[in-house]
Amino acid sequence: MRKNTRKNRRSAARKITSAELRQLVMEEAAKLTGELEPTEKVQAEEVDADGYADSIEHDLDIYKAMKIKEARMRREYRKLVREARKVRKNKMIAKKRIIRKLK
Repeated sequence: MRKNTRKNRRSAARKITSAELRQLVMEEAAKLTGELEPTEKVQAEEVDADGYADSIEHDLDIYKAMKIKEARMRREYRKLVREARKVRKNKMIAKKRIIRKLK
C-alpha cells in the first residue's frame, strides 16, 4: 500500500498574501539602484584565442559527425517506411483473398 504523498507535497508551498508580495517587491526594488557600474572599474580576464581553438574544433567535429549520423538515420527511416508500406499492401491483398475465398 502506497502512502499518498501528493497532499504532502502541496502543503509544502506557502501561500503569500498580497501585502507580503508587495513588501517583497519593494525590498527588491530598493536593492536595485538603476545605475550601472562603470566599465573602468570592472576587471576583465584576458584569455588567448588558442585556448578556445581546440574546443571549437572539437565542437565542429561533433557537429559534422552528428550531421552525417542524422543523414544515415534518415536514409534508414525512409527505407523502413517503404518496407512497411509493402508489408501493409501485402497484408491487405492477403486479407482480400481470404475474404473472397470465404464467400
